[in-house]
Amino acid sequence: IPSYSMTWMFFQQLKNLFFSVFGRPGTSIENTILGSIASAGVCCIMMPIDTIKTRIVTQPMGPKVYHGIWDCFIKILRTEGLGSFYKALPARLLSVVPMM
Repeated sequence: IPSYSMTWMFFQQLKNLFFSVFGRPGTSIENTILGSIASAGVCCIMMPIDTIKTRIVTQPMGPKVYHGIWDCFIKILRTEGLGSFYKALPARLLSVVPMM
């Protein structure tokens, strides 16, 4: 749900920017493109958060691998690199962008 509100906020900001640059509101197609850009931007922000949440929730029983959000973030970043937060980005974009 936070991602929907963030998408809506980004979309409204992009519409305002469009109006200030072109001096007119966007057409339906232009607004669809702006909405898709907003969705893609929010995906890029939310993917690391979702990755961390999933890793913490699905860690095996017994000794914990991750001891909180920051610990999880640092361990993933050090062992797997920044790209590991975005492994599923192409699939996520294909599922989210057309919805807007």
